Amino acid sequence: MSELNSQLGLTGTGVKIGFYEGAEFTVGSSLDLPATRFTVLPGSSGSKDQHANHCARILAGTYGVASNASVYTHNPDHITYSNESSIEKLLDAGVSLISMSWTTGRPDPATYTDFAVWFDHVISYHHVAVFALAGNDLAWDPGCYPYVPNPASADNVIAVGAINTNYTLNTNDDTGSDFCYEESSGYYVEKPDIMAPGGDTSSATPFAAGIAALMHQLRPSLKVFPEATKAILMASCHYKTPINGNTELMTAGITERQGAGVISAYLTVAITGQGNYGAGITNANVVKDIRFRQQYYGASGLNVSLTWLKGATAVCNSTFQTNPVGQQRQNLKLTLKYGISTTPLVSKVTV
Repeated sequence: MSELNSQLGLTGTGVKIGFYEGAEFTVGSSLDLPATRFTVLPGSSGSKDQHANHCARILAGTYGVASNASVYTHNPDHITYSNESSIEKLLDAGVSLISMSWTTGRPDPATYTDFAVWFDHVISYHHVAVFALAGNDLAWDPGCYPYVPNPASADNVIAVGAINTNYTLNTNDDTGSDFCYEESSGYYVEKPDIMAPGGDTSSATPFAAGIAALMHQLRPSLKVFPEATKAILMASCHYKTPINGNTELMTAGITERQGAGVISAYLTVAITGQGNYGAGITNANVVKDIRFRQQYYGASGLNVSLTWLKGATAVCNSTFQTNPVGQQRQNLKLTLKYGISTTPLVSKVTV
């Protein structure tokens, strides 16, 4: 991270990030959360805790991933404000990213909950990228594990799993944390989408959101394209790690346990800066041929990630009500053929 921050000057300058937690962060230079960049929006509950401070420091503290980004938070008191209205406060502040080391409920993945529908609508309508924790292992609670919680279970939300780096720069000794995942049944989206360093999903989520802030600084046009932000992050994933003794190969593509794999800050910035990605606009009733131009550096495969937003019918206000009947979740597979290899490293279309 230090090379991206110092040598390339990527520190999140000019990027606004929303921060949603179970409590507020405590603004103060002694906590590396200076008042010049960290703002508690009016009407917030006033409740504070160390978990929020920890996650905020990873995201954009003085020594954080995006150390010059502007961060806004609002925590509901659940009397005047609801979870939804607090998210709307962040949207009103003009954020292009939201980091959420927070969860509410762990629905069976076959259930497309009202809250997930609402988040899919917010992301699609407001063009904001939302990062949410995949949840840590709750095997002691059979009624919850292994389902990914709200809001990470929403289709458009970027669900983040975690790895342990074991305090080295060598990826060969990395191990996956025992986070939650949704078991595949063919008609809902497999989660998590990506993994990131942090040791637990609360810490990995702001790390991933901070990387996205560097992307948005480098190429500001991405601020209104959360689907492109997600696709680039997934295409940057370059390895997977052992979890509970099981090792998944990158050639397996998207899997329910590790998503696309571990994101690479360097590759993410390289893809963003060089513009080595294709884009196309289509609709659900049209088969579209999208051609990719990718510089090749002797690699044996090509990571490809196609992502578009699911449009959920919902009303965006603090008294949100919706009927999810008919909102079917989909998980489509992309088959690719190209000159280098017929087995793509990443082969998932996220709807």
